[in-house]
Amino acid sequence: MISMTGTPLMNNPLNLFIHLKRLGYEKHAFYSFKQHYCIMGGYGGYQVMGYKHLDQLKEQFEDIMLRRLKKDVLDLPEKIYQDEFMEMTPEQEKI
Repeated sequence: MISMTGTPLMNNPLNLFIHLKRLGYEKHAFYSFKQHYCIMGGYGGYQVMGYKHLDQLKEQFEDIMLRRLKKDVLDLPEKIYQDEFMEMTPEQEKI
């Protein structure tokens, strides 16, 4: 089985749970996974304030992950940046 994703560890380590679960590498429920890898806080302690044990998660993925950078796999032209100006409506100008 193959599971593909973009940059999950950099974006949000919780996004890795479904991939690990589907591939059979994660045996715990999402709640346990979240408690192990997240620092909880905020209102009622339900908000993710940060992450912990990321070295364990990264080590677990090193054995099963194949990482490729866009620049190494795709032959893309250089980005072209172009500024475009648009008129605003009176309501937009007020805001």
